[in-house]
Amino acid sequence: MRRALLAFLVCFTLPTLAFAGAPKDTVKAAGKTAGTAARDGSRTAGRTIRAFFKGGAKAAKAEAKKNAAETKENVKEKAAETKASAKE
Repeated sequence: MRRALLAFLVCFTLPTLAFAGAPKDTVKAAGKTAGTAARDGSRTAGRTIRAFFKGGAKAAKAEAKKNAAETKENVKEKAAETKASAKE
């Protein structure tokens, strides 16, 4: 989980900083993106663990896939905001 978050940060936030028109706004947007990814990742982990203890391995797998899809959608949305901020 930590490696995935680190890979996300490197892939999406650092390249945008290199082309920043307004560095302050870009850094703020990148921070929000990273925060969203961290928040969603921890929620996914918590919900998956809860599902495991309440419904077993199959329930945990289904919950993890559902939450991972939500996380991916949220992060893509925030990454687009970061890129837009960098281009301004």
